[in-house]
Amino acid sequence: MSPENYKLFQDKFKNILPIELDEEIMQHFKEYNPLVKPSSNKNILPPRSSVYQFDSNIINAKDAALIASWIDGIDNGNNRKLKKRYQFKNIPFKFDCIYRG
Repeated sequence: MSPENYKLFQDKFKNILPIELDEEIMQHFKEYNPLVKPSSNKNILPPRSSVYQFDSNIINAKDAALIASWIDGIDNGNNRKLKKRYQFKNIPFKFDCIYRG
């Protein structure tokens, strides 16, 4: 919103907005210079993401592959079964989120 637009709506919202907030917004617009663009830092890397998309905030794709291995009885831990654990791209199961809180 530009300073001019804010001034148009300032009267409509003056009864709703606290005085401190209105003063803070006005201070922001006093310091605002539309000719100065924010610096774009090209050295910032994009957020990390997995090669394999897995919709979970709790476990990642590697954990899902391990769980799939457990379901099929493949352990490679203490039991030392002959089969290797699944890689995420080879999981024969489809994991669906049934509850998200």
